[in-house]
Amino acid sequence: MRKKVVNDLIGTSTEILQTFWHKDMSLLSHYLDDDVFYCGADPSQYYSSKNELVNYLYSVMNGCSESELTHIDLQCVFNQQNICIIVGRFFLMTDMKSLEMVHEKQRCTFVWSIDKEREGRIVYVNIPDYIGKLEEGEVFPHKMGSTTYQYYKDMVKKLIEPDKTILVNDKSKHTCLIPLKDIHYVMAFQHNTVIYTSKGEITCTVSFNKMEELLGTQFFKIHRSYTINREYIRLFGHDYVELTTGEKVPMTKRNRAQLINSLMDCTNIQSGIDDDAKK
Repeated sequence: MRKKVVNDLIGTSTEILQTFWHKDMSLLSHYLDDDVFYCGADPSQYYSSKNELVNYLYSVMNGCSESELTHIDLQCVFNQQNICIIVGRFFLMTDMKSLEMVHEKQRCTFVWSIDKEREGRIVYVNIPDYIGKLEEGEVFPHKMGSTTYQYYKDMVKKLIEPDKTILVNDKSKHTCLIPLKDIHYVMAFQHNTVIYTSKGEITCTVSFNKMEELLGTQFFKIHRSYTINREYIRLFGHDYVELTTGEKVPMTKRNRAQLINSLMDCTNIQSGIDDDAKK
């Protein structure tokens, strides 16, 4: 089989994979031979006709979310007479809007039969789905693997982040436990940091840079000497931020646009501010 024909089959196989995971069966169905054979990992996944296989693949498609493929790597491993075998691998990743988090390596196999009288037909295919049987100890309805587990851990961590507590020493060498949710803002003062909280001010023997690391993403630096808690922002002008407590904190003008963009990225805020007005 000529090299151009093989390259065309690799291209068609790639397109079939992409359209299938975009929940479109038309291209795959078009190339399936009437006597196509499919054998999956599970004993029940055994089909020897186009109608049986199409019905099964429709059930796979309906049970999965629309996905994108990356790092697609297909190659021909057998090419003699009228048979061409193409195998490959790719990463399958669901869209974030799908309410599922799947990012998995997948493999596939296409066996093409080429006749001079008609276009190529797929006589064997294996396109695994990411819905699998639950293994012992798994708790998700779909077999999403470690990526999903990590995703949920990160989401829970973000939800409980406001309850995080930092441990610092004040100038009197007292050790203070301060919940992040109680901190309105912090200010650099010489080599120390002043923490403004719901219960008053605390001057601690921690550098401003180290304090930024302790506070994490809940806080935003609006000035080289000031970092504020996003949760307390009420309004801001061109050179200050007013907190819900009534406190006004200096802000450099160049940080105003960054603050607006940061709030939009980290919350459900929708901006009606023109780009020019952000400056």
